[in-house]
Amino acid sequence: MGRDGQSHAGAIAGAVITIACTILIILTVHASRHPAADTASAPSPATPAPVSDAGTPVIDMAARRAREETAARFETTLRDWGADAAAAPQSWADRSAADTLKALRTGADMRIPDPTGVSSVTVPDGAGPDAPSPDCQDRPDSAQCHTRPRMRDWWAANAWGVGARFTDGPHVTVADDGGDAHVTGTVRAILLQGGDTFHDGDWWALTPAWRDFRIDDTLRFGTDGTVRAWEPHGADHWWLAPALTAWDGTMPAVMSGGDRVAIPVRGQPVMDGQWPSIALMDTPRSTTDMDGAVDFTLWGDRLCVTNCAATPDR
Repeated sequence: MGRDGQSHAGAIAGAVITIACTILIILTVHASRHPAADTASAPSPATPAPVSDAGTPVIDMAARRAREETAARFETTLRDWGADAAAAPQSWADRSAADTLKALRTGADMRIPDPTGVSSVTVPDGAGPDAPSPDCQDRPDSAQCHTRPRMRDWWAANAWGVGARFTDGPHVTVADDGGDAHVTGTVRAILLQGGDTFHDGDWWALTPAWRDFRIDDTLRFGTDGTVRAWEPHGADHWWLAPALTAWDGTMPAVMSGGDRVAIPVRGQPVMDGQWPSIALMDTPRSTTDMDGAVDFTLWGDRLCVTNCAATPDR
């Protein structure tokens, strides 16, 4: 190749290099001025759902709070009913016997809250206030069965007042995956039956029994967050969950070991409609009867020193 050809080829090569360098500079400047364009075009990685140490999914805070509220509502609906067991005994003192008895009465029309309204839990066969009474189970054609066909009728004839209230709790702990909840607390029950005869002048004693019971439940949630199952592990007496438990006649025996307070009321108590077919709790004939198990503090200075007006019979 001649000298002119070599010069021409060199010129072409130089031009190509110059163009390439120019393009590289342009691209570099463009990239430095518009870094977000490349970043925005790349898809963001999905945020993984939180998991517990065991590797199970964890529900968010809103779902947890919703389940806590649902569990608490279920428990209070199930367990708070009847005579107010959480009320202080002195709130019923120094009133007429009729007024105090009216406040404590749970008759056949007693309202038993229905937890199935806030859950999908079903009532077992034979449970609840409308199950057949013992009179009808044993003698379905008897007059007693016609008079007391349901457990609510039977209990209204065996006890003047009965009820329960949470005094501590319910305390709810929801599992991380939201599948169940652990519920604890204390429920106080009250029972008042007939049989009280102690009086001093025009002041008469009513001596209900109070007793505290520890609650320890597991609640199972459905996928929609409603309670679908209830599993009691603590005290499971019928009066602590009257809508879902079979009623029986064991309450006086259990409650007689609780706290007894003599409430002074004016006038002789009249408990019409009481036809007990189960044992009655003991009632005091004097302030020292029943080994001093009955608290007479509310009587103050009303008492005769020797209980002179106490009736001799029961």
